[in-house]
Amino acid sequence: MRYFELLNLRREPFSNSPDPDLFYNAPQHKECLQALEIALRLKRGLCVVTGHVGTGKTTLCRQLIRMLGNRQGVVTHLVLDPSFSDAREFLIHLAGFFGLAEAQAVQASDWQLREHIKSALWTLAVEQDRLVALIVDEGQKISLECLEILRELLNFETTQHKLLQIVIFAQLEFEPILESKANLADRVNMRFRLGPLDFRSTRDLIQARLAMCAKDISPEGLFTFGAFVGVYLATDGFPRQILQLCHQALLAVIIKEKPRVTWGVVRSCMRWRTLGLPRRRRWPRLLAAAVLLLAALVGWSYYGGPPLEVRRLGGVLPEFAMPQLTLPDVGSWFGKGKGGALEQKPAAPAQGALDAPQQGKAPTGQAQPPQANAEPQSAPQATERQVAPVVVTTIDPGAGGEPVPVESADQAAQRPSGPMQFNGVRATLLEGTDRIEIFGDRPVERFEIGFKAHPARFVLDIPGLWERRADREVQVGSSRVDKVRSAVHPDKLRIAIYLQDSSAGASAPQVEKTPTGLRIVLK
Repeated sequence: MRYFELLNLRREPFSNSPDPDLFYNAPQHKECLQALEIALRLKRGLCVVTGHVGTGKTTLCRQLIRMLGNRQGVVTHLVLDPSFSDAREFLIHLAGFFGLAEAQAVQASDWQLREHIKSALWTLAVEQDRLVALIVDEGQKISLECLEILRELLNFETTQHKLLQIVIFAQLEFEPILESKANLADRVNMRFRLGPLDFRSTRDLIQARLAMCAKDISPEGLFTFGAFVGVYLATDGFPRQILQLCHQALLAVIIKEKPRVTWGVVRSCMRWRTLGLPRRRRWPRLLAAAVLLLAALVGWSYYGGPPLEVRRLGGVLPEFAMPQLTLPDVGSWFGKGKGGALEQKPAAPAQGALDAPQQGKAPTGQAQPPQANAEPQSAPQATERQVAPVVVTTIDPGAGGEPVPVESADQAAQRPSGPMQFNGVRATLLEGTDRIEIFGDRPVERFEIGFKAHPARFVLDIPGLWERRADREVQVGSSRVDKVRSAVHPDKLRIAIYLQDSSAGASAPQVEKTPTGLRIVLK
């Protein structure tokens, strides 16, 4: 078994090869691709993309070739290593792209090679109205003589456009080389410099790679918030180093038998620094962001929110919350009440402060969770500190039907806003019919469901912004349903219902909307 299969992944997520299938469209990469596509479509001639080592130039180059390959009427040629010994060798290589045999190219003169390339470009770009693109990777290796060849090829044009479109991907040392060729630098239509990623793009890159390599359900929570911060601080946001460090972190998780990648795991995997690469001053920005976050939380608590407690910051700063940390009375800084004392507002009891119910008793306003072989009452209620357990109940066929929760007018008026809360899954069996109920905090408007094989499962996608308050996996073990797994994606909630028999997917399930979610009926 390969290491990534232990993490429910179908392939290696942090490969250092420029695989277009694992391309993450970061904001700057998206902007660069869009600018390149526009320049190529308009046949503007020469485009240059530069960047530091490991900023994703080669991956972007492969993605551009893949994107052009999906277009009709586009001819693309790639030069992987332009370190030719002289200009003639470069001309022979280019002539081979346009159908000239190597034996004939060796015997031809430089003028004949240029004429052959010019004739082929005219046929393709004018007579056949096709887009001809020459993409050069590792452009910093190209010599001045070869750059002169490219300049001459740019002179092949009609009165409307260039016959050949050239894109050069190179490291930053190519920029002074280009500036030394003023007659070529003047012909550059578009210049784009790639830089390192910011923290958000670093986090999204890691999550996107894991989601693209997951077998079915994305390994949610495999990297903690502290791990994202550790990776960003260690790599400065350079994509190649991000992939290398995350690969080492996954290996460390498996070897050390850790449940997920944390700040400590990332620190144990650091074996290098970004030597030779520019270091960015991140600490002032991080400190300013932390101060603003703390002020916002205290202000929100003072002006109507529940009281701010240190233990309630665990979801925001899971790796850095100190058990002995005490916060000053920052609320007093905002104003004074009558008599010079701070005017206190009556605060509602925080959900996170609720203690666990004593044995045999339930707190006021909180219902007991349904017991096994008993009729379920309503959707499980989630609190800040204690998530309501996901209950799997088997109902005796003679016990009668299950009551459908009804939303009152007051509940509809007080329906919460913001991210939807995923409160759990309940599986029941009634008269030979499996029912899977998805509980949230409000009705579901849209959903999509489909069947997938190997393994046999129904996959339900509910679009929207979701917040998890329940377990990821529930073992059912009925005659038809094996288990139910859930994953919270950035744009949807995915529920996978694994079946015991692959032939069970022949009949489509019945999906019903409820006041707090959905009910899936498998007959």
